[in-house]
Amino acid sequence: MARNMAGKAVGIAVVLDTNEYCRKKLQEKLIFDHSTIMLIIFPCTLALANSYVEQFHRHHKPVIGHRFSIGCKDENDYLYGVAIVGRPIARAINQSMVVEVTRLCTNGTPNVCSKLYSTCAKIADAMGFWWIQTMILENESGISLKASGWQFDHHTHGGDWNCASRSGRRTDQPQCDKQVWIKPLSAGKKHAKK
Repeated sequence: MARNMAGKAVGIAVVLDTNEYCRKKLQEKLIFDHSTIMLIIFPCTLALANSYVEQFHRHHKPVIGHRFSIGCKDENDYLYGVAIVGRPIARAINQSMVVEVTRLCTNGTPNVCSKLYSTCAKIADAMGFWWIQTMILENESGISLKASGWQFDHHTHGGDWNCASRSGRRTDQPQCDKQVWIKPLSAGKKHAKK
């Protein structure tokens, strides 16, 4: 079980107060040197990842399902961020050979996003997927994705997914244009050569 800076166990029912703690320390300029932190990736449950997303993600809600989720903590079990990887949102993409980082949420500590994106790609590669992808808002820079070796692929048009034949889709999340970033994996490169 991961722990936050105050030593509280981080779980579904436990309130995470890590961001407030870091904000106060940054304001006091007493926060520890991030370059000395040893970041540790660990597998985590969807419940833990969704709990973190629900409390700290700027514009998205928790997800329904996943293929796998990971977290990033330090040697004291302080949780810095989580990533949730599931099937692609777009129905036209191969649902069995492609995965998508559907949520990535951190407390803003340097290098955590890049470490999570990089590790998600390594896990997906080991599992034999063709490529991994993610979508970010049009106004986000994608610097963590670039640092992790991902490539910008294209823009998608935002909007409401509800239509006459398909209603009931959620509309409480950003519906703006998005950037699609991908990282080709070993199995995909082999598949493309056939």
